[in-house]
Amino acid sequence: MIKHLNKFPLQKLLLIVIAFMLVACERDDICPESTPTTPRLLVEFYDSADPETIKSVLGFTVYGEGLYDPNAQNPDTSKLLVNNANTSAVALPLIIGEDGEQTTTRYIFERDSNTDNNNIDILEITYTTTLEFVSRACGFKAIFTDLQVEIVDDEDNWMNTTGFSEGNVNAITVENEADAHVFIFH
Repeated sequence: MIKHLNKFPLQKLLLIVIAFMLVACERDDICPESTPTTPRLLVEFYDSADPETIKSVLGFTVYGEGLYDPNAQNPDTSKLLVNNANTSAVALPLIIGEDGEQTTTRYIFERDSNTDNNNIDILEITYTTTLEFVSRACGFKAIFTDLQVEIVDDEDNWMNTTGFSEGNVNAITVENEADAHVFIFH
């Protein structure tokens, strides 16, 4: 009889613990795909002789400075954003710096890659990161303010000039991927 009484409180305690766990559970917070997150910098290429005409870059390869070594014995092509493609646009992820901190990101743009006539230019992008709270599930997203671009002069540039989608301005804010942000004329 005593053994039977000792089992009952243990079963009751186990039942209470399980009930508490079920009540204490909360739904998973999942960030919906439709929620805008940190945008990439959208770049489109145009013909410098006819600035209204989109012009593809042939044999185009893009990678972040210091992330890929084309001269390595076995180069890791997974580090390339674009690999020897014909394209008129590219989406560039930017480094997310500290909130309010100015950051510079440099990308290597290679035209006619995998040929003897290849030409490498460097695009330097300077901006200030602003962090904006989206939600508990999604966390923060970065907005890039005071963004400026510069083609580093190497005396053999295939990229001629740059422009912004917002017209004749010196800097822009990148907060979404709705439209191209930067135009490069070549």
